[in-house]
Amino acid sequence: MEIILKIGDYAISNQIDDIIKTYALGSCVAVTIYSERRKVLAMAHIALPDSQINPRKSKSNPTYFADTAIPFLLDKVYFEYGCVKEELTVRLFGGAKPTRKTDTFNVGERNIMAVKKVLTECRLDWIAEEVGGAFGRTVAVAVATGIPQVNRYPLV
Repeated sequence: MEIILKIGDYAISNQIDDIIKTYALGSCVAVTIYSERRKVLAMAHIALPDSQINPRKSKSNPTYFADTAIPFLLDKVYFEYGCVKEELTVRLFGGAKPTRKTDTFNVGERNIMAVKKVLTECRLDWIAEEVGGAFGRTVAVAVATGIPQVNRYPLV
């Protein structure tokens, strides 16, 4: 089954035939966490770096923000799926910089930095990243393999 994530969504699956996919990663960052041993895949489509701008939203939708998404996903894969840190592989995607001159907030860059900071605080390394640049991405990952397929397209 194909599971489609929207902005701020997450999915976790241990169903071998599932594919988790997210479209239109611009400044947003997708994080994948995969256990080859247990065939568990988690993905979040993170919109913003810091939950302090909207604490209420971070409670109702923790995967919307980098600082709450990573701990939330880790709690799920550890306690609901029995994964251990040493068996996890993490990958990062997105965080594009729009080509518009009016983007003074640098959300893509801030998202990348926030995700990496939280992963470092959680003592997790990422094995690959496809981040930054001036193009969007669609990312699909199969639970069976954990290998991402990334399609790029120019941002307008």
